[in-house]
Amino acid sequence: MAKNAAVKITKDMTVQEIVERFPMTMPVMMKYGIHCFGCSASTWETLEMGVKGHGMTDAQLEEMLKEMNACVKDYEE
Repeated sequence: MAKNAAVKITKDMTVQEIVERFPMTMPVMMKYGIHCFGCSASTWETLEMGVKGHGMTDAQLEEMLKEMNACVKDYEE
């Protein structure tokens, strides 16, 4: 498989999509208190919705996205 430099996690992706495509990001989400992997809302709830639902700020969301994207920077799909 060729390296896909465009792989990027965004706040508009569902929690389920992120976990299915990038399971290596789960520890980052757990660090921020996002443990929604088994929640039925993870199928339709975006990462941003989940973060806001847990009372986090936009700045915390951006920091979490930065860490998650660092986890997948060399990921090949």
